Amino acid sequence: MTLKGKLKPGNYSVRGDVSSQFISGMLLALPLLSGDSTIQITTKLESEAYIDMTVYMQKLFGVEVYFDKEENKLIIPGKQKYMPRNYYVEGDWSQAAFWLAAGVMSGPVSVSGLNRNSLQGDKVIENIIKSMGGKVYWENNRLVAEKSNLKGISVDISQCPDLAPILAVLGSVGEGKTEILNGSRLRLKESDRIKAIVTEMGKLGADISEEGDNIIINGKKILSGGNASSWNDHRIVMSVAIAAVLCKNNVIIEGFSAVNKSYPSFWEHYKILGGNIVEQYLG
Repeated sequence: MTLKGKLKPGNYSVRGDVSSQFISGMLLALPLLSGDSTIQITTKLESEAYIDMTVYMQKLFGVEVYFDKEENKLIIPGKQKYMPRNYYVEGDWSQAAFWLAAGVMSGPVSVSGLNRNSLQGDKVIENIIKSMGGKVYWENNRLVAEKSNLKGISVDISQCPDLAPILAVLGSVGEGKTEILNGSRLRLKESDRIKAIVTEMGKLGADISEEGDNIIINGKKILSGGNASSWNDHRIVMSVAIAAVLCKNNVIIEGFSAVNKSYPSFWEHYKILGGNIVEQYLG
């Protein structure tokens, strides 16, 4: 790829159903240019919360961007400048989802550092787990998840696709049928996450299948365990690792180091919470 010249202010058209990251990247750069710009989102916007987060953070650092949700358009005045300030970075709900899942499967587990009023789209994991019958509650600014009898639900993950792999784990050990719906963008992640999680959870004994861009699961009380592959995808590795909590046999993960993309200390924290890792498979 060869790039020449400077980014210019102007009117841009961007799809909203592929990745919100393209839009966030443009939002960060366009206010610094010499003129005004607009971003017209040409499709239904998915992962809208990530755009809201970007606009919110820009405002905190002195840059104004206007999001006309009726017109599906972002208006970005030019000639702006980011101003320094102190900021406390809140915890990541996407990563917390794995530990909350572990908590309702075998807990209790408590997670600190989360903002209960966060704009993060994956904050919805708290309510999803509750809708599955999971015991999740706040105590002294920590979110606590206790071992629960889970039940299957239908959940639309178009606005929170990163939760799909761990939701597939919860559905696999919940009572009844779970449907994870509208996951077309899962096929555009680090792996085809629909195929990846269906394949790997199937290896562990789950009754799981893909139907179009949906994942259909009939829950079991316990899984068998077995050998799994990472698909070089951090969320697949972490999901399979949490699934091991309710496997009667060992789980061996090939490509475990994929967690380094987003959570290098995952295995350390896994051990702290009582996870048993056989070192020969880590060497």
